Amino acid sequence: MGEASDDRVYYVISDLYIGGDEQLEKVSFLDELLDFLCRLEATELVIDGDAFGLWEFTQVEGLRKFAALVDTYPELFGPGR
Repeated sequence: MGEASDDRVYYVISDLYIGGDEQLEKVSFLDELLDFLCRLEATELVIDGDAFGLWEFTQVEGLRKFAALVDTYPELFGPGR
């Protein structure tokens, strides 16, 4: 009480399950997600839950699953649009 108010804006995204083999490779909302992320400015983004479905990559093991995710969605992990 008596302290200055916190004017930060928080956005929370959750359970995106991005990544995987076969039909899971297609992310129907990728363009919308990228547009949303590019519009974030002076905010706090909280990624809660399963953002990536690394367990859905069955052709690779271990840390190579993350490399496969980055290779599949370079626009998500690269510099801003």
